Amino acid sequence: MATDKWDTDLASLFADLEKHGFQPRPGPALDPLAEYLLPADVPDPSDHHEAPYLGLRYFDRTAARLFFGRTRELLELFSLVENPEVRLISLFGHSGVGKSSFLAAGAVPRLEGVRAPHYARRDKTAARGLATQLDDLRDRPKQPDKPPVYILDQAEEMCADRLPGEQEAFVQCLHAALHEEPAATVVLGFRSDYHLDLSDLLARVAFRQEALPLRPLGPDASGDCPALLDYLRRCEPALFISLEHRYFPAMIHIQGGTFEMGDVLGDKEFLEKELPVHTVKLSNYHLGETPVTWQQYGLYCLAAKAKIPDGGGFGRGERPVVNVSWEDAAAYASWLTKHKKQPFRLPTEAEWEYAARERGKAVRFGNGKNVADPTEMNFDASERPKKPYSFVGEYRRKTTPFRQFPPNELGLYDMSGNVWEWCADWYGNYPKPEQQNPEGPETVQQNPKGPETGSGRVLRGGSWFNEPALVRGAYRSSDRPSSRTVTVGFRVAW
Repeated sequence: MATDKWDTDLASLFADLEKHGFQPRPGPALDPLAEYLLPADVPDPSDHHEAPYLGLRYFDRTAARLFFGRTRELLELFSLVENPEVRLISLFGHSGVGKSSFLAAGAVPRLEGVRAPHYARRDKTAARGLATQLDDLRDRPKQPDKPPVYILDQAEEMCADRLPGEQEAFVQCLHAALHEEPAATVVLGFRSDYHLDLSDLLARVAFRQEALPLRPLGPDASGDCPALLDYLRRCEPALFISLEHRYFPAMIHIQGGTFEMGDVLGDKEFLEKELPVHTVKLSNYHLGETPVTWQQYGLYCLAAKAKIPDGGGFGRGERPVVNVSWEDAAAYASWLTKHKKQPFRLPTEAEWEYAARERGKAVRFGNGKNVADPTEMNFDASERPKKPYSFVGEYRRKTTPFRQFPPNELGLYDMSGNVWEWCADWYGNYPKPEQQNPEGPETVQQNPKGPETGSGRVLRGGSWFNEPALVRGAYRSSDRPSSRTVTVGFRVAW
């Protein structure tokens, strides 16, 4: 599916219209399928699926709210189903074109309001294959006010892997169904390479038949995308927000202010890195609620044809992405800027610490606590690196999904532990007192961005691998901008 037209043209057009008071018109004009709405009991897809990319699996009823791009073909199918003279419909397309998803997630749920659809995929373990399955569908309870639609998918298997006598039995059962149930419609789904075989077979059934080819989606399929997005925003805002936050970072507004940056608690763990404490003043900004997840970074990789990093064997989904360099993180922020129309970037080191310490409070860890508890953050909680300000407990040795632990007061998750986070700055020692305030004691650093050059970029927050001292909000580390490890991820700002 191509989304560039939505991203660059229609989205900005809709935004401009809304600024001038224009709102989407209610009613069926916005949804060509308004007469065939999804039933209310079709679930939120996030209840059943971790991602809309189901791999080789087909979309079923639980994924119906994710299915789009086939409005024209669905309307053609529904028109044929509603035509009382058409009794048998052949839906065919090449392997991988999405026939099963079209029928199970696109057609079946939307037909439920006007017809009684019954769906089955060919099962060779049935005694007479597809013939038995058609009989089984006919035995299901009838709905007096809704004519039945019997949908039989993967009918090509009746030719490719036939059972003895299956084809003859199917023709007999099909003829009986159409003869005995005058209001019934039968839909057969099959691969295009078996079109001739099945056409010869179906020619023996003396009822009106129509064919509906399902062709591969092209760039014009993106025409459905604005309609879907507008529909979700207007009619299912909760689902829209859920999907938006799953595949794009949720951003938290951070009110700027003045704070003391560095080892304000006097831990004196790494003097050369964390001292001297100095005053910093920051403007307002936004920071990602969580580190960028695999789902979010994976979408970028698909869209930008970037290499998907190795997951380290930790699992992906809603865990933070790892094995990303500073350069990878900057490229993601640049891509996000283009697609979300906000100036996304990596946070500065000062912005990161200010947010980790809940707008500069004198707290030790990024969750607002002064004691590292393994039930509240992901770090090396084994006995060896224990500190007076930490508890011994589970050392997980891998990343954890976001929101597993409570956020800090600003609503930010995993600011200490789980993964190191790249910052925008080059690494350098904090300026000495005489360098900090050359104009006198009242001068403070405003929105500092670190040294102009360097050999390493700043890393903050520590990871699942690190001891308590390294996951403190004041601790600073760095690495080469091209470095990738299983302990490093990032979050974005704007």
